[in-house]
Amino acid sequence: MPSTAWHWASDQQFPSFCLIFARSKSAESVLEAYGANAQAATELTRKESLSAFPRRKVAALLRVGSLNGWTFCYEDRELFGITGDVRKSMSHGCETLSLYKGGDGTRTFERMKNCRSIEFFEPHRPSEAYGEGPYTISGLVQEKLSAAGPNTLGMSAITLVLAEQFSLELDRDILEGPLLTAPLQSR
Repeated sequence: MPSTAWHWASDQQFPSFCLIFARSKSAESVLEAYGANAQAATELTRKESLSAFPRRKVAALLRVGSLNGWTFCYEDRELFGITGDVRKSMSHGCETLSLYKGGDGTRTFERMKNCRSIEFFEPHRPSEAYGEGPYTISGLVQEKLSAAGPNTLGMSAITLVLAEQFSLELDRDILEGPLLTAPLQSR
Protein backbone atom coordinates (compact mmCIF):
# COMPACT_ATOMS: atom_id res chain seq x y z
CA MET A 1 0.00 0.00 0.00
CA PRO A 2 2.64 2.68 0.80
CA SER A 3 4.03 4.76 -2.00
CA THR A 4 7.46 3.27 -2.56
CA ALA A 5 8.89 6.77 -2.91
CA TRP A 6 7.87 7.49 0.68
CA HIS A 7 9.20 4.24 2.19
CA TRP A 8 11.85 6.16 4.15
CA ALA A 9 9.17 8.12 6.09
CA SER A 10 8.12 4.99 8.01
CA ASP A 11 11.67 3.72 8.44
CA GLN A 12 12.98 3.62 12.02
CA GLN A 13 16.34 4.85 10.73
CA PHE A 14 14.71 8.28 10.36
CA PRO A 15 13.06 8.69 13.78
CA SER A 16 12.07 12.34 13.50
CA PHE A 17 11.57 14.94 10.81
CA CYS A 18 9.40 17.85 9.81
CA LEU A 19 8.46 18.34 6.18
CA ILE A 20 6.40 21.25 4.86
CA PHE A 21 5.22 21.63 1.28
CA ALA A 22 4.17 25.14 0.21
CA ARG A 23 2.29 25.57 -3.07
CA SER A 24 3.69 28.25 -5.42
CA LYS A 25 6.18 29.66 -2.92
CA SER A 26 9.82 30.38 -3.74
CA ALA A 27 12.67 28.60 -1.98
CA GLU A 28 13.87 31.94 -0.66
CA SER A 29 10.49 32.79 0.88
CA VAL A 30 10.37 29.33 2.49
CA LEU A 31 13.74 29.93 4.13
CA GLU A 32 12.64 33.40 5.25
CA ALA A 33 9.51 31.90 6.85
CA TYR A 34 11.86 29.96 9.13
CA GLY A 35 13.92 33.05 9.87
CA ALA A 36 16.91 31.73 7.92
CA ASN A 37 19.17 33.88 5.77
CA ALA A 38 18.18 32.93 2.23
CA GLN A 39 21.22 34.75 0.80
CA ALA A 40 23.56 32.48 2.79
CA ALA A 41 21.91 29.27 1.54
CA THR A 42 23.87 27.04 -0.79
CA GLU A 43 23.07 23.95 -2.83
CA LEU A 44 24.53 20.86 -1.16
CA THR A 45 23.93 17.13 -1.07
CA ARG A 46 22.93 15.67 2.30
CA LYS A 47 26.43 14.25 2.75
CA GLU A 48 28.03 17.63 1.97
CA SER A 49 25.64 19.39 4.33
CA LEU A 50 26.57 17.06 7.21
CA SER A 51 30.22 17.99 6.74
CA ALA A 52 29.58 21.71 6.24
CA PHE A 53 27.16 21.99 9.17
CA PRO A 54 27.97 19.41 11.87
CA ARG A 55 25.23 18.80 14.46
CA ARG A 56 27.39 20.03 17.32
CA LYS A 57 27.63 23.48 15.67
CA VAL A 58 24.25 23.90 13.96
CA ALA A 59 20.90 23.43 15.73
CA ALA A 60 18.78 22.99 12.61
CA LEU A 61 19.49 22.37 8.98
CA LEU A 62 16.90 23.38 6.40
CA ARG A 63 16.92 21.48 3.09
CA VAL A 64 14.73 23.09 0.46
CA GLY A 65 13.68 21.84 -2.96
CA SER A 66 10.74 21.76 -5.34
CA LEU A 67 8.42 19.03 -6.51
CA ASN A 68 5.48 19.36 -8.93
CA GLY A 69 4.64 23.02 -8.22
CA TRP A 70 5.34 22.80 -4.48
CA THR A 71 8.41 23.97 -2.60
CA PHE A 72 9.34 21.80 0.35
CA CYS A 73 11.50 22.21 3.43
CA TYR A 74 12.84 19.10 5.15
CA GLU A 75 14.49 19.17 8.56
CA ASP A 76 15.60 16.32 10.82
CA ARG A 77 17.56 17.95 13.63
CA GLU A 78 16.01 20.50 15.96
CA LEU A 79 12.59 20.85 14.33
CA PHE A 80 11.29 24.38 13.89
CA GLY A 81 8.69 23.65 11.20
CA ILE A 82 6.33 22.21 13.80
CA THR A 83 6.08 25.57 15.61
CA GLY A 84 2.98 27.67 15.08
CA ASP A 85 4.95 30.74 13.99
CA VAL A 86 6.75 28.90 11.18
CA ARG A 87 3.64 27.06 10.02
CA LYS A 88 1.65 30.32 9.84
CA SER A 89 4.47 32.19 8.13
CA MET A 90 4.88 29.39 5.59
CA SER A 91 1.17 29.34 4.75
CA HIS A 92 0.86 33.12 4.38
CA GLY A 93 -0.63 33.66 0.93
CA CYS A 94 -0.59 29.98 -0.03
CA GLU A 95 -1.56 26.42 0.86
CA THR A 96 0.77 24.20 2.90
CA LEU A 97 0.90 20.52 3.75
CA SER A 98 2.94 19.65 6.86
CA LEU A 99 4.05 16.23 7.96
CA TYR A 100 5.73 15.70 11.32
CA LYS A 101 7.25 12.53 12.74
CA GLY A 102 8.60 12.75 16.27
CA GLY A 103 11.07 10.40 17.89
CA ASP A 104 8.54 9.84 20.67
CA GLY A 105 6.02 8.26 18.27
CA THR A 106 4.03 11.42 17.58
CA ARG A 107 2.88 11.80 13.98
CA THR A 108 0.83 14.75 12.70
CA PHE A 109 -0.41 16.17 9.43
CA GLU A 110 -1.73 19.68 8.87
CA ARG A 111 -3.15 21.43 5.86
CA MET A 112 -3.21 25.23 6.07
CA LYS A 113 -4.35 28.01 3.76
CA ASN A 114 -3.36 31.62 4.29
CA CYS A 115 -2.44 31.18 7.97
CA ARG A 116 -5.59 29.18 8.80
CA SER A 117 -5.59 25.53 9.83
CA ILE A 118 -7.93 23.66 7.49
CA GLU A 119 -7.35 20.21 8.95
CA PHE A 120 -4.98 18.85 11.57
CA PHE A 121 -4.86 15.20 12.60
CA GLU A 122 -2.72 12.25 13.58
CA PRO A 123 -2.43 9.99 10.51
CA HIS A 124 -3.41 6.89 12.49
CA ARG A 125 -6.53 8.70 13.81
CA PRO A 126 -7.86 10.74 10.87
CA SER A 127 -11.44 10.63 12.19
CA GLU A 128 -10.32 13.00 14.98
CA ALA A 129 -9.33 15.82 12.61
CA TYR A 130 -9.96 19.40 13.62
CA GLY A 131 -9.58 22.80 12.01
CA GLU A 132 -11.83 24.96 9.83
CA GLY A 133 -12.47 22.15 7.34
CA PRO A 134 -13.33 20.69 4.96
CA TYR A 135 -11.62 17.49 6.10
CA THR A 136 -10.87 16.06 2.68
CA ILE A 137 -7.39 14.68 3.31
CA SER A 138 -8.29 13.06 6.62
CA GLY A 139 -11.28 11.44 4.91
CA LEU A 140 -9.03 10.01 2.21
CA VAL A 141 -6.57 8.74 4.83
CA GLN A 142 -9.48 7.08 6.69
CA GLU A 143 -10.52 5.35 3.46
CA LYS A 144 -6.97 4.04 2.92
CA LEU A 145 -6.75 2.75 6.48
CA SER A 146 -10.16 1.06 6.31
CA ALA A 147 -9.40 -0.60 2.98
CA ALA A 148 -5.97 -1.84 4.03
CA GLY A 149 -6.74 -3.38 7.40
CA PRO A 150 -5.64 -2.93 11.00
CA ASN A 151 -1.88 -3.32 10.52
CA THR A 152 -1.50 -0.39 8.14
CA LEU A 153 0.46 2.54 9.51
CA GLY A 154 -1.05 6.00 9.41
CA MET A 155 2.20 7.28 7.91
CA SER A 156 1.80 4.87 5.00
CA ALA A 157 -1.76 6.02 4.41
CA ILE A 158 -0.98 9.76 4.50
CA THR A 159 2.01 9.45 2.17
CA LEU A 160 -0.11 7.43 -0.28
CA VAL A 161 -2.73 10.20 -0.24
CA LEU A 162 -0.01 12.84 -0.81
CA ALA A 163 1.25 10.84 -3.80
CA GLU A 164 -2.19 10.22 -5.30
CA GLN A 165 -3.87 13.58 -4.66
CA PHE A 166 -0.95 16.00 -5.01
CA SER A 167 1.62 14.02 -7.06
CA LEU A 168 4.04 14.44 -4.16
CA GLU A 169 6.39 11.48 -4.15
CA LEU A 170 9.42 12.51 -2.16
CA ASP A 171 11.93 9.72 -2.25
CA ARG A 172 15.18 9.35 -0.35
CA ASP A 173 17.22 10.10 -3.50
CA ILE A 174 15.74 13.61 -3.63
CA LEU A 175 16.55 14.20 0.04
CA GLU A 176 20.08 12.83 -0.37
CA GLY A 177 20.74 14.85 -3.52
CA PRO A 178 21.56 18.53 -3.99
CA LEU A 179 19.08 20.84 -2.27
CA LEU A 180 19.26 24.48 -1.21
CA THR A 181 20.63 24.20 2.33
CA ALA A 182 20.72 26.73 5.14
CA PRO A 183 21.67 26.45 8.83
CA LEU A 184 19.34 27.79 11.49
CA GLN A 185 20.42 28.44 15.05
CA SER A 186 18.11 27.96 18.02
CA ARG A 187 15.39 30.58 18.25
